[in-house]
Amino acid sequence: MNRDDAPVARCTVSSARGLTRHPREGLDATWTLAERIEVRPADAHAEVAVVRVGFLSDMPVGDELGGYLDPIILALEDAIGEGRLRVAVEVVAMHVRGLPTGTSRNVRDAFASLVSDGCLIIGSAGVTDNALVLRTEIEAACVPYVTMAGTTRFVGEYCFSLANGGHGEEAAILASFLADQGH
Repeated sequence: MNRDDAPVARCTVSSARGLTRHPREGLDATWTLAERIEVRPADAHAEVAVVRVGFLSDMPVGDELGGYLDPIILALEDAIGEGRLRVAVEVVAMHVRGLPTGTSRNVRDAFASLVSDGCLIIGSAGVTDNALVLRTEIEAACVPYVTMAGTTRFVGEYCFSLANGGHGEEAAILASFLADQGH
């Protein structure tokens, strides 16, 4: 809200949690949302260009796609409210059953679909195995991909990680920190 209590951003949904999801036609073990999610400046004209941002949920359990999206919607609304974002953004979201319970092909196909849908950047909750499977495809597509996968082996020119640590790296990171502290 601005000083006049008028909204500075509008979203087509009040919450993504609980939105209807349905199978994505032509893709195995992949679902998308039936409703369109668009966040735009409140004063934007209807014909303003819309930038597509993808989100790929590759978590092996659960089917709550919308729960991941509410924080993304909030961040977009805040960016508009702070004047850092001046365009409309459509969030194109998919849930795919990738590794370890699905297949790497499912993940590659879902990523390719988001790219072909025109997404300029894609975020992901990030199963490490799936991020590593996608690394080559991401670099070839030249579409930035941001994940929370737990590995330093993912990072590249278009591959960005907000990892909390990976199982293989945690011991080395802790040992290095302790050594830096003189222990």
